[in-house]
Amino acid sequence: MRGRYEVGPLVVRMTDPFGLCELSRAFPSTDHLTVIPQVTPLPSVRLPGEYAGSGDSRARSVAVHGEDDAATREYRRGDDLRRVHWKSTARTGELMVRREEQPWESRATVVLDTRAYGHRGDGPTASFEWAVSAAASIAVHLRQAGYKMRLVTGAGVDVDATEAAGDGLILDHLAEVRLDQRGEIASLVQRVRQRADGGLIIGLFGSLSTAEAEVLAGLRGNGATCVGFLLDSSTWLNLPPKARAEADHAHGTAALALLQSGWRIVGADHGARLPMLWPQAGRGSQGFAMRAALAETVAGGVR
Repeated sequence: MRGRYEVGPLVVRMTDPFGLCELSRAFPSTDHLTVIPQVTPLPSVRLPGEYAGSGDSRARSVAVHGEDDAATREYRRGDDLRRVHWKSTARTGELMVRREEQPWESRATVVLDTRAYGHRGDGPTASFEWAVSAAASIAVHLRQAGYKMRLVTGAGVDVDATEAAGDGLILDHLAEVRLDQRGEIASLVQRVRQRADGGLIIGLFGSLSTAEAEVLAGLRGNGATCVGFLLDSSTWLNLPPKARAEADHAHGTAALALLQSGWRIVGADHGARLPMLWPQAGRGSQGFAMRAALAETVAGGVR
């Protein structure tokens, strides 16, 4: 099982072949062993909305009359004095510097739902373990594709993985993430929006109510493109036919609410393999949308 384990202290017992003498030696030092989630290679997929800007402006202003009209801003402590725009400084009476050209980059935020009541099953085959492994696989895949990554979980983790060792940072946090008995979708959305800066949002969610799905619509702001892997965690249980129909209906209506708010939704059942589902993140999931709509249509027959 993934997690962080203490190894030690080590005790060594030695004896001779005849069993006449036995010696024991103890070494009091300990160390820690981190078991990371399983990371599955994913196929290359072109994802929508992955580009976002990060600089003084979204695009550099190009003046029609030359450098005199260059885009400028107020001087900030630490700015290179070679960027000072003297004509703008003389005109405004404040020290002004040229804006830097806007570099475009790929950004992505992986959001992991840790609500205990949203997941089912126990041990390494539980729906939550599937979601953790999927979050690790997606984060590593996007990092290798050149994305600037951010990991947010309902358990309070908010990690930027922009450095060279970012993979290890993400996997270390996912090795220890646990289910939250008091977790709520609203608090998870608020945590993501604290530093929302556009780009791509990929969510791994357990079972949702329609109201919770509507709360997730708040992440569609700031030009973000949202892709959700919605786990039907009830499929991790052996339910009788009537309970199965009710669970399928609830799952379908939650998926439809997300689709109507602009999310791209990929459904995940027990036994699903992430590499097979991953291409749907790039091309949308119209088939799943139709199934969700059908589930709502037949809702009158479920009691």
